[in-house]
Amino acid sequence: MKQFRKTKLNQRGFGHVEAVIAILVIAGIAAVGARVLFASHAQTPDPVIAYQTVSATPLSESVNTANVYSGAVSTISPNNLLATSPRYSTNGQYIAWEGSANPDSTNTGQIGIYNTQTNTQKVISLPTGTSFANSFSDLQWYPSNTKLAFVAATEPTGSFAYQLETINTDGTGATVVPNVNAGNESTGSLISSLAVTGDGQYIVYSNGSAVYSVMPGSQPVLMTKGECSNIRTVPGTSDTVVYYCGKNHSNGYTQTIYRGTTASKKSSEKIAAIFTYTATKTTKVGTTYQFINSFMPSSDGSTLAIDNQVTTVTAACTANTNISIGTLPINSTGTLKTLYTGPSTSVSNCRGGGGGDINDVVWSPSGSSIAYLGANSSLNVLSSLNSTAVSKQLVAGNAGDLSW
Repeated sequence: MKQFRKTKLNQRGFGHVEAVIAILVIAGIAAVGARVLFASHAQTPDPVIAYQTVSATPLSESVNTANVYSGAVSTISPNNLLATSPRYSTNGQYIAWEGSANPDSTNTGQIGIYNTQTNTQKVISLPTGTSFANSFSDLQWYPSNTKLAFVAATEPTGSFAYQLETINTDGTGATVVPNVNAGNESTGSLISSLAVTGDGQYIVYSNGSAVYSVMPGSQPVLMTKGECSNIRTVPGTSDTVVYYCGKNHSNGYTQTIYRGTTASKKSSEKIAAIFTYTATKTTKVGTTYQFINSFMPSSDGSTLAIDNQVTTVTAACTANTNISIGTLPINSTGTLKTLYTGPSTSVSNCRGGGGGDINDVVWSPSGSSIAYLGANSSLNVLSSLNSTAVSKQLVAGNAGDLSW
Protein backbone atom coordinates (compact mmCIF):
# COMPACT_ATOMS: atom_id res chain seq x y z
CA MET A 1 0.00 0.00 0.00
CA LYS A 2 1.39 3.38 -0.92
CA GLN A 3 2.01 6.02 1.71
CA PHE A 4 0.40 9.43 1.48
CA ARG A 5 0.68 12.82 3.07
CA LYS A 6 -1.40 15.97 3.03
CA THR A 7 0.00 19.08 1.42
CA LYS A 8 -1.60 22.42 2.19
CA LEU A 9 -2.31 24.62 -0.80
CA ASN A 10 -2.81 28.17 0.33
CA GLN A 11 -5.41 30.02 -1.72
CA ARG A 12 -6.07 33.46 -0.28
CA GLY A 13 -9.76 34.24 0.01
CA PHE A 14 -10.71 30.57 -0.25
CA GLY A 15 -8.98 29.11 2.83
CA HIS A 16 -6.29 26.45 3.01
CA VAL A 17 -7.06 23.62 0.57
CA GLU A 18 -5.55 20.24 1.34
CA ALA A 19 -4.52 18.02 -1.55
CA VAL A 20 -3.59 14.39 -0.80
CA ILE A 21 -0.51 13.37 -2.75
CA ALA A 22 1.90 10.45 -2.87
CA ILE A 23 5.46 10.61 -1.49
CA LEU A 24 8.43 9.25 -3.34
CA VAL A 25 11.75 10.33 -4.94
CA ILE A 26 13.72 13.56 -5.38
CA ALA A 27 16.48 13.53 -8.03
CA GLY A 28 19.43 15.94 -7.96
CA ILE A 29 19.81 18.90 -10.32
CA ALA A 30 21.92 21.99 -10.70
CA ALA A 31 19.66 24.44 -12.49
CA VAL A 32 21.29 27.13 -14.63
CA GLY A 33 18.59 29.58 -13.54
CA ALA A 34 19.45 28.90 -9.92
CA ARG A 35 23.09 29.76 -10.58
CA VAL A 36 22.09 33.19 -11.80
CA LEU A 37 19.64 33.62 -8.97
CA PHE A 38 22.09 32.90 -6.16
CA ALA A 39 25.07 34.67 -7.74
CA SER A 40 24.31 37.88 -5.84
CA HIS A 41 23.79 36.17 -2.48
CA ALA A 42 27.11 37.30 -1.02
CA GLN A 43 26.97 40.74 -2.63
CA THR A 44 23.57 42.00 -1.53
CA PRO A 45 21.53 41.23 1.62
CA ASP A 46 18.39 39.05 1.61
CA PRO A 47 18.17 38.41 -2.14
CA VAL A 48 16.33 35.10 -2.43
CA ILE A 49 12.99 33.81 -1.11
CA ALA A 50 12.15 30.10 -1.43
CA TYR A 51 8.54 29.06 -1.92
CA GLN A 52 6.40 26.24 -3.25
CA THR A 53 3.82 26.22 -6.01
CA VAL A 54 0.99 23.70 -5.97
CA SER A 55 -1.67 23.03 -8.57
CA ALA A 56 -4.37 20.47 -7.77
CA THR A 57 -5.60 19.84 -11.35
CA PRO A 58 -3.46 18.39 -12.73
CA LEU A 59 -1.33 17.71 -9.67
CA SER A 60 1.90 19.69 -9.92
CA GLU A 61 4.26 20.83 -7.16
CA SER A 62 7.64 22.52 -7.31
CA VAL A 63 10.12 24.44 -5.16
CA ASN A 64 11.02 27.84 -6.57
CA THR A 65 13.07 30.88 -5.65
CA ALA A 66 12.47 34.55 -6.32
CA ASN A 67 15.12 37.30 -6.25
CA VAL A 68 13.73 40.36 -4.46
CA TYR A 69 16.04 42.73 -6.38
CA SER A 70 15.91 41.47 -9.96
CA GLY A 71 12.53 39.75 -9.77
CA ALA A 72 14.08 36.63 -11.35
CA VAL A 73 12.16 33.43 -10.60
CA SER A 74 13.71 29.97 -10.89
CA THR A 75 12.55 26.41 -10.27
CA ILE A 76 15.17 24.46 -8.31
CA SER A 77 13.33 21.13 -8.27
CA PRO A 78 12.96 18.88 -11.33
CA ASN A 79 9.78 19.05 -13.43
CA ASN A 80 9.00 15.36 -12.92
CA LEU A 81 8.94 15.64 -9.13
CA LEU A 82 6.42 16.77 -6.54
CA ALA A 83 8.47 19.04 -4.26
CA THR A 84 7.03 21.09 -1.39
CA SER A 85 7.73 22.86 1.91
CA PRO A 86 11.16 24.45 1.32
CA ARG A 87 13.09 25.33 4.47
CA TYR A 88 16.31 27.35 4.68
CA SER A 89 18.90 26.04 7.13
CA THR A 90 19.71 28.29 10.08
CA ASN A 91 22.94 29.45 8.43
CA GLY A 92 21.16 30.18 5.13
CA GLN A 93 23.42 27.90 3.09
CA TYR A 94 20.94 25.11 2.34
CA ILE A 95 17.32 24.71 1.27
CA ALA A 96 15.72 21.40 2.22
CA TRP A 97 12.37 20.24 0.92
CA GLU A 98 10.09 17.24 0.84
CA GLY A 99 9.59 15.47 -2.45
CA SER A 100 8.10 12.57 -4.36
CA ALA A 101 8.14 11.19 -7.89
CA ASN A 102 5.28 12.04 -10.23
CA PRO A 103 3.62 9.70 -11.04
CA ASP A 104 3.91 7.58 -7.89
CA SER A 105 5.67 4.30 -8.68
CA THR A 106 7.63 3.16 -5.59
CA ASN A 107 7.51 3.56 -1.83
CA THR A 108 10.91 5.16 -1.22
CA GLY A 109 10.74 8.54 0.49
CA GLN A 110 13.58 11.04 0.08
CA ILE A 111 14.56 14.58 1.07
CA GLY A 112 16.30 17.01 -1.26
CA ILE A 113 18.92 19.47 0.04
CA TYR A 114 20.03 22.30 -2.23
CA ASN A 115 23.33 24.11 -1.55
CA THR A 116 22.82 27.79 -2.42
CA GLN A 117 26.56 28.49 -2.53
CA THR A 118 27.59 25.69 -4.88
CA ASN A 119 24.24 25.34 -6.69
CA THR A 120 24.31 21.58 -6.16
CA GLN A 121 21.78 19.19 -4.71
CA LYS A 122 21.96 15.91 -2.83
CA VAL A 123 19.31 13.39 -1.87
CA ILE A 124 18.71 11.68 1.48
CA SER A 125 17.02 8.30 1.16
CA LEU A 126 14.73 7.40 4.04
CA PRO A 127 14.81 3.83 5.41
CA THR A 128 11.74 1.79 4.51
CA GLY A 129 9.47 -0.18 6.82
CA THR A 130 7.32 0.68 9.79
CA SER A 131 10.25 1.75 11.98
CA PHE A 132 11.02 4.60 9.62
CA ALA A 133 8.28 5.76 7.29
CA ASN A 134 8.16 6.72 3.64
CA SER A 135 5.85 9.70 4.06
CA PHE A 136 6.86 12.80 5.98
CA SER A 137 6.01 16.42 6.72
CA ASP A 138 6.88 19.46 8.87
CA LEU A 139 10.56 19.41 7.94
CA GLN A 140 12.67 21.41 10.43
CA TRP A 141 16.42 22.08 10.67
CA TYR A 142 18.52 21.65 13.79
CA PRO A 143 20.77 24.63 14.63
CA SER A 144 23.82 22.53 13.69
CA ASN A 145 22.62 22.59 10.04
CA THR A 146 23.50 18.88 9.87
CA LYS A 147 20.25 17.33 11.13
CA LEU A 148 16.52 17.46 10.34
CA ALA A 149 13.35 16.66 12.29
CA PHE A 150 10.02 15.77 10.70
CA VAL A 151 6.79 13.78 11.04
CA ALA A 152 6.63 10.41 9.28
CA ALA A 153 3.68 8.16 8.44
CA THR A 154 3.40 4.38 8.15
CA GLU A 155 0.44 2.13 7.39
CA PRO A 156 0.97 -1.03 9.44
CA THR A 157 -2.74 -1.90 9.99
CA GLY A 158 -4.53 -0.16 7.12
CA SER A 159 -4.66 3.19 8.91
CA PHE A 160 -1.85 5.71 8.81
CA ALA A 161 0.26 5.88 11.97
CA TYR A 162 2.52 8.86 12.55
CA GLN A 163 5.96 9.17 14.12
CA LEU A 164 8.28 12.00 15.10
CA GLU A 165 11.68 11.31 13.54
CA THR A 166 15.14 12.78 12.97
CA ILE A 167 17.86 12.16 10.40
CA ASN A 168 21.35 13.54 9.70
CA THR A 169 21.86 15.41 6.44
CA ASP A 170 24.35 12.77 5.28
CA GLY A 171 21.57 10.18 5.50
CA THR A 172 22.80 8.50 8.69
CA GLY A 173 21.28 8.39 12.15
CA ALA A 174 17.64 7.88 11.15
CA THR A 175 15.81 7.70 14.49
CA VAL A 176 12.24 7.53 15.75
CA VAL A 177 11.83 9.84 18.78
CA PRO A 178 10.51 7.51 21.53
CA ASN A 179 7.66 8.21 23.95
CA VAL A 180 5.86 10.55 21.53
CA ASN A 181 2.26 9.64 20.71
CA ALA A 182 2.08 11.07 17.21
CA GLY A 183 -1.41 9.61 16.64
CA ASN A 184 -2.95 7.92 13.63
CA GLU A 185 -5.45 8.69 10.92
CA SER A 186 -8.34 6.92 12.67
CA THR A 187 -8.05 8.47 16.13
CA GLY A 188 -6.71 11.88 15.16
CA SER A 189 -4.35 13.78 17.51
CA LEU A 190 -1.82 14.00 14.71
CA ILE A 191 1.28 16.16 15.08
CA SER A 192 0.39 19.32 13.22
CA SER A 193 3.34 21.58 13.98
CA LEU A 194 6.85 21.28 15.37
CA ALA A 195 10.03 23.26 16.02
CA VAL A 196 13.56 22.50 17.23
CA THR A 197 14.83 24.75 20.03
CA GLY A 198 17.85 26.98 19.54
CA ASP A 199 20.13 24.71 21.58
CA GLY A 200 19.04 21.66 19.58
CA GLN A 201 18.06 19.82 22.77
CA TYR A 202 14.26 19.84 22.50
CA ILE A 203 11.57 19.34 19.90
CA VAL A 204 8.37 21.26 20.62
CA TYR A 205 5.27 19.89 18.90
CA SER A 206 1.48 20.12 18.84
CA ASN A 207 -0.81 17.12 18.42
CA GLY A 208 -3.99 19.16 17.97
CA SER A 209 -5.02 19.11 21.63
CA ALA A 210 -1.85 20.30 23.42
CA VAL A 211 1.72 21.54 23.00
CA TYR A 212 4.56 19.40 24.37
CA SER A 213 8.34 19.66 24.56
CA VAL A 214 10.47 16.54 24.40
CA MET A 215 14.17 15.84 24.74
CA PRO A 216 14.64 12.73 22.57
CA GLY A 217 14.89 9.75 24.91
CA SER A 218 12.91 11.43 27.70
CA GLN A 219 9.20 11.78 28.41
CA PRO A 220 7.34 14.70 26.77
CA VAL A 221 6.46 17.66 29.01
CA LEU A 222 3.10 19.40 28.65
CA MET A 223 3.37 23.10 27.87
CA THR A 224 -0.16 24.24 26.93
CA LYS A 225 -3.50 22.53 26.38
CA GLY A 226 -5.62 23.56 23.40
CA GLU A 227 -5.82 23.51 19.62
CA CYS A 228 -2.41 25.02 18.93
CA SER A 229 -0.32 25.57 15.85
CA ASN A 230 2.39 27.72 14.23
CA ILE A 231 5.15 26.66 16.64
CA ARG A 232 8.22 28.77 15.83
CA THR A 233 11.68 28.86 17.43
CA VAL A 234 12.69 32.31 18.71
CA PRO A 235 16.13 33.10 17.21
CA GLY A 236 18.87 34.02 19.65
CA THR A 237 17.39 31.91 22.44
CA SER A 238 18.31 28.42 23.57
CA ASP A 239 14.89 27.20 24.67
CA THR A 240 12.11 29.63 23.67
CA VAL A 241 9.31 29.16 21.16
CA VAL A 242 6.15 31.00 20.20
CA TYR A 243 2.85 29.49 19.08
CA TYR A 244 -0.84 30.26 19.06
CA CYS A 245 -3.84 28.38 20.43
CA GLY A 246 -7.45 28.80 19.37
CA LYS A 247 -10.70 28.13 21.18
CA ASN A 248 -14.15 28.18 19.64
CA HIS A 249 -17.13 29.59 21.51
CA SER A 250 -20.84 29.35 20.78
CA ASN A 251 -20.74 32.66 18.90
CA GLY A 252 -17.07 33.26 18.24
CA TYR A 253 -13.52 32.31 19.06
CA THR A 254 -10.35 33.32 20.88
CA GLN A 255 -6.79 33.14 19.57
CA THR A 256 -3.88 33.58 21.98
CA ILE A 257 -0.19 33.86 21.09
CA TYR A 258 2.07 32.29 23.72
CA ARG A 259 5.76 32.58 24.42
CA GLY A 260 7.03 29.43 26.13
CA THR A 261 10.27 27.85 27.25
CA THR A 262 11.09 24.16 27.50
CA ALA A 263 11.31 22.89 31.06
CA SER A 264 11.25 19.73 33.11
CA LYS A 265 8.86 21.28 35.61
CA LYS A 266 5.30 22.49 35.22
CA SER A 267 4.93 24.49 32.05
CA SER A 268 2.56 27.00 33.70
CA GLU A 269 5.63 28.57 35.30
CA LYS A 270 7.24 29.03 31.90
CA ILE A 271 4.37 30.17 29.64
CA ALA A 272 3.31 33.76 28.97
CA ALA A 273 0.42 35.01 26.84
CA ILE A 274 1.65 37.96 24.79
CA PHE A 275 -1.42 38.68 22.65
CA THR A 276 -5.09 37.63 22.48
CA TYR A 277 -7.86 38.08 19.93
CA THR A 278 -11.45 37.57 21.08
CA ALA A 279 -13.96 37.89 18.28
CA THR A 280 -17.63 37.27 17.61
CA LYS A 281 -18.06 35.16 14.51
CA THR A 282 -21.45 36.02 12.98
CA THR A 283 -23.12 36.47 9.62
CA LYS A 284 -24.65 39.79 10.64
CA VAL A 285 -24.12 42.35 7.89
CA GLY A 286 -21.64 45.02 8.92
CA THR A 287 -19.80 42.87 11.47
CA THR A 288 -16.00 43.00 11.24
CA TYR A 289 -13.75 40.36 12.81
CA GLN A 290 -10.21 39.06 12.31
CA PHE A 291 -8.04 36.03 12.92
CA ILE A 292 -4.36 35.13 12.78
CA ASN A 293 -3.24 33.18 9.73
CA SER A 294 0.46 32.84 10.53
CA PHE A 295 3.42 34.56 12.17
CA MET A 296 7.21 34.40 12.22
CA PRO A 297 9.86 35.76 14.65
CA SER A 298 12.47 38.18 13.36
CA SER A 299 16.09 37.00 13.10
CA ASP A 300 17.04 38.91 16.27
CA GLY A 301 14.18 37.28 18.21
CA SER A 302 12.53 40.55 19.24
CA THR A 303 9.47 40.88 17.02
CA LEU A 304 6.77 38.79 15.39
CA ALA A 305 5.57 39.51 11.88
CA ILE A 306 1.87 38.63 11.92
CA ASP A 307 -0.39 37.88 8.98
CA ASN A 308 -4.00 38.65 9.90
CA GLN A 309 -7.18 38.25 7.95
CA VAL A 310 -9.71 41.05 8.53
CA THR A 311 -13.24 40.21 7.40
CA THR A 312 -16.33 42.40 7.05
CA VAL A 313 -19.70 40.71 6.46
CA THR A 314 -21.46 42.31 3.46
CA ALA A 315 -24.39 39.90 2.96
CA ALA A 316 -25.60 36.45 3.99
CA CYS A 317 -22.67 34.04 3.42
CA THR A 318 -20.64 36.80 1.73
CA ALA A 319 -17.89 38.99 3.12
CA ASN A 320 -14.98 41.18 2.09
CA THR A 321 -11.61 40.11 3.47
CA ASN A 322 -8.30 41.95 3.64
CA ILE A 323 -4.85 40.58 4.44
CA SER A 324 -3.22 42.73 7.10
CA ILE A 325 0.50 42.53 7.99
CA GLY A 326 1.62 43.75 11.39
CA THR A 327 4.31 43.38 14.05
CA LEU A 328 4.21 42.49 17.74
CA PRO A 329 6.98 42.44 20.39
CA ILE A 330 7.85 38.93 21.56
CA ASN A 331 9.28 39.58 25.02
CA SER A 332 6.38 41.54 26.48
CA THR A 333 2.63 41.97 26.23
CA GLY A 334 2.30 44.55 23.48
CA THR A 335 0.05 46.11 20.91
CA LEU A 336 -0.20 44.86 17.37
CA LYS A 337 1.19 47.47 14.98
CA THR A 338 -0.38 47.34 11.51
CA LEU A 339 2.09 47.98 8.69
CA TYR A 340 0.02 47.21 5.61
CA THR A 341 -3.52 46.24 4.65
CA GLY A 342 -4.06 44.62 1.28
CA PRO A 343 -6.93 45.01 -1.19
CA SER A 344 -10.36 43.62 -0.40
CA THR A 345 -11.45 40.23 -1.76
CA SER A 346 -14.98 38.82 -1.70
CA VAL A 347 -15.27 35.41 0.01
CA SER A 348 -17.82 32.96 1.37
CA ASN A 349 -18.64 33.60 5.03
CA CYS A 350 -20.81 30.61 5.94
CA ARG A 351 -17.99 28.73 7.66
CA GLY A 352 -15.46 29.91 10.18
CA GLY A 353 -11.73 29.45 9.82
CA GLY A 354 -8.33 30.80 10.56
CA GLY A 355 -4.78 29.69 10.70
CA GLY A 356 -2.84 26.89 9.13
CA ASP A 357 0.67 25.65 9.69
CA ILE A 358 2.35 26.89 6.56
CA ASN A 359 4.57 29.94 6.38
CA ASP A 360 2.29 32.71 5.11
CA VAL A 361 4.65 35.43 6.36
CA VAL A 362 8.45 35.47 6.86
CA TRP A 363 11.13 38.00 7.80
CA SER A 364 14.18 38.70 5.69
CA PRO A 365 17.39 37.59 7.45
CA SER A 366 18.40 41.23 8.01
CA GLY A 367 15.00 42.14 9.46
CA SER A 368 14.52 44.95 6.94
CA SER A 369 11.66 43.36 4.95
CA ILE A 370 8.72 40.99 5.33
CA ALA A 371 7.45 38.60 2.64
CA TYR A 372 3.83 37.48 2.72
CA LEU A 373 1.17 35.68 0.72
CA GLY A 374 -1.51 38.04 -0.52
CA ALA A 375 -4.70 37.72 -2.56
CA ASN A 376 -4.76 34.78 -4.98
CA SER A 377 -1.69 33.34 -3.23
CA SER A 378 0.57 36.04 -4.63
CA LEU A 379 4.09 36.44 -3.20
CA ASN A 380 4.77 39.98 -2.01
CA VAL A 381 7.56 41.80 -0.17
CA LEU A 382 6.95 44.62 2.30
CA SER A 383 9.75 47.16 2.76
CA SER A 384 10.06 50.40 4.76
CA LEU A 385 8.52 48.74 7.80
CA ASN A 386 6.66 51.71 9.20
CA SER A 387 3.37 53.50 8.61
CA THR A 388 4.38 54.09 4.97
CA ALA A 389 5.30 50.47 4.23
CA VAL A 390 5.45 49.68 0.53
CA SER A 391 4.36 46.32 -0.94
CA LYS A 392 6.00 44.87 -4.06
CA GLN A 393 4.60 41.81 -5.84
CA LEU A 394 7.16 39.20 -6.93
CA VAL A 395 4.87 36.35 -8.01
CA ALA A 396 1.32 36.95 -9.23
CA GLY A 397 -0.25 33.78 -7.79
CA ASN A 398 -0.11 30.11 -6.84
CA ALA A 399 2.70 30.61 -4.32
CA GLY A 400 2.83 29.06 -0.84
CA ASP A 401 4.89 28.01 2.17
CA LEU A 402 7.62 30.64 2.25
CA SER A 403 11.19 30.49 3.58
CA TRP A 404 13.74 33.31 3.64
